[in-house]
Amino acid sequence: MNYYPHHIGDFNNSTRHLTRVERSIYRDMIELYYDTEQPLLRDVKALCRRLLARTEEEVTAVQQVLNEFFTETEQGWFHDRCDAEIRKYHKNIEDKSAAGKASAAARAAGKTAPKAAPAKDLPPNSTPVEQPLPSCSTNQNQEPRTKNQEPDKSAICAGATSAADLSIAMRKKGVQTQPADPRLIELAAQGVSVEVVEAACDVAIKAKPNETIGIGYVLKILERWAREAAELKAGGAMPNARASPVGYESAKDRSRREAAEKLTGRRPNEQRNPSPHIIDIN
Repeated sequence: MNYYPHHIGDFNNSTRHLTRVERSIYRDMIELYYDTEQPLLRDVKALCRRLLARTEEEVTAVQQVLNEFFTETEQGWFHDRCDAEIRKYHKNIEDKSAAGKASAAARAAGKTAPKAAPAKDLPPNSTPVEQPLPSCSTNQNQEPRTKNQEPDKSAICAGATSAADLSIAMRKKGVQTQPADPRLIELAAQGVSVEVVEAACDVAIKAKPNETIGIGYVLKILERWAREAAELKAGGAMPNARASPVGYESAKDRSRREAAEKLTGRRPNEQRNPSPHIIDIN
C-alpha cells in the first residue's frame, strides 16, 4: 500500500497509556505492515533491526507493543485493523477495475449498435432520460442475492469475499500468495468462501508439512474437491473410493468426506439434492 488512513482520535485513544517511545515504535510497526502487506517478523531480534530499535528501551517497547496490539502466529505477528484496511484497499482497486472494464465494454457496444430513430411526439425542450451504466458499486435498490443463486462469474466484485480476504486467510495459514494474484481474483469472483480456502490450506499443509506451500498446490486441491462434489451432486460415487469394513473410516476417507461436506453442505447419507454451496472453479 502506498498510503493508509490514520484516524487521529482512534490512535490517541488506543495509545494514550503508552510512552512516547512506545507510540513512535507502534507507528513504525504499522507503516512497515502496510508497506509490505505482510505480518511482522516473528523473530523479535530481526524485527528490531528492521525498525532500527537498538537501545534497551526501544527493544523493550517493541516487545510490549507486539504483545498488546498484535497476534502472534507461526507466520509472524498479525494486526486485525491493518488487515481490514488492506482488504478495503484491494477491494476498492478491484471495484474500480471492474467498473472500468464494464464502462469500456459499454462504450464499445455503443459504437457498434445502430443509432436509434429520433423520438416522435416529444414535448418541446424535452430530452430523453439517459440510463446509468452498470457498475460494481452497491445498489441499495438491487434485489439481494440468495444462496441458491449461482455467483455471477462475469463481475469481479459479485461476491462478498474479495481476493484480499482470500490472500490474508492463506497467508495466515502459511501459504505464499499476494492479494493481486489473478487466480485469487478469479476464486473471489466465483464465490469461493474463506472457510473452504482455509480448509484446502490445512490439507496442503498436512500433505507437505516441511515444505513451503504455494497457491498453485492449494488450487489443485480445490479443483479436486470441485470434481468430487460435482460427482456427488450428480449421484455418483466418490472417485477412487475403496470399500472399507463396516464401521471403519480411514483417515484418507474421512478427509475426503469432510471436504465433500464443506462443498456440498450435506453428509453422504443425506438426500442428494443439488447444493447451493457447490462452486465450479474449473
